[in-house]
Amino acid sequence: SFAYHRECMYYNLGFDYIDGKYVSRRGIRTRVPYYGEVRGVKHLDKLGTANIWGNIIEQLEEFGYTNNATLRGHPYDWRVGPNGYEEEYTKLKALIEETSTMNGDVPVSLCSLSMGSPYLAKFFQTMDVSWKERYIHSWISVGGVFGGSLWPVSTLMTEQGLYVLSGDSFKRTLGSWGSMMWLMPSSEVFGNHTIVQTNKRNYTGSDIEDLLRDARFDRSLSIYKDVKEYQSFPAPGVDTVCIYGVGIPTQSKIEMKKGLRAPRTYTITEEEGDGTVLLPSLNYCEKWKDQQAKPVKIVQMDQLRHADGVKDPRVIHILMEKLGLFRDAEQNFYPEIQRPMQHHSTWSTMMSNFFP
Repeated sequence: SFAYHRECMYYNLGFDYIDGKYVSRRGIRTRVPYYGEVRGVKHLDKLGTANIWGNIIEQLEEFGYTNNATLRGHPYDWRVGPNGYEEEYTKLKALIEETSTMNGDVPVSLCSLSMGSPYLAKFFQTMDVSWKERYIHSWISVGGVFGGSLWPVSTLMTEQGLYVLSGDSFKRTLGSWGSMMWLMPSSEVFGNHTIVQTNKRNYTGSDIEDLLRDARFDRSLSIYKDVKEYQSFPAPGVDTVCIYGVGIPTQSKIEMKKGLRAPRTYTITEEEGDGTVLLPSLNYCEKWKDQQAKPVKIVQMDQLRHADGVKDPRVIHILMEKLGLFRDAEQNFYPEIQRPMQHHSTWSTMMSNFFP
């Protein structure tokens, strides 16, 4: 039955967290197909129905970029938390260097979406200045979740679920993912912001440990304690364009009048964001302007929804402008373009594929 297979899928996608390591369930092995190629990041599913980077990839291919040469992909297992990225960062560094070498030693541009942005921000922290000067042309961040989101909170604490995914088994799976604990509202951004209100107390971004403990998510609490130190992001030290949506009601507080053990009884309060991430988290990169010499450009886009970040023509326009493809940067979307100049390669990145 569907219910049985769904429960099996939830279990298989979960981790055991042992001594700070994310351990796959017995008999389960994950692997990334087509590493380095954009077909590994173009769609979220093997059938090609869940389009992620497809629009940008297809546009760039029309303009002369080629798969696995000037257009590369870095899929990774986004269930893992930042304390498990060492191997992924080693692969990413090698792929950037290889891409540069393949294209006449030119620097590389990177583009990230959602959690891919804090993922890249942490990667830049591990690289020294001379390496970034040599290999990085620019970074385009779209919908970066730099201060966390209420989405993992509401998914764990209520019956809201994620699309068709819901229930206690799904919550246990989600709670075993280090990435979800990393995306909890950070104390730096939401330390004075009430995110959960109950009949007994209020929980702010500084109270996530208490929230998980009181809600009896013990394994999630253990993971959160290990990843919360990764929730602060100093300036990346590279030319950065930070794009995000505004003007969309986004959940900002969960009121649970009957307490944390009554997930079906809750009220959601909303504030401005991109439909998934609140504005204070999205505009985190604003502070980088005063922390680095390299330019930091902030682009707010009205009604740009989080899920549509790299599909929107306005985002594609800015990406291509940054890559030097437009003859007239003041023209509206999809102006006349020229073939790419050979000054840097481009990079489509930050979605992972996993196959049990």
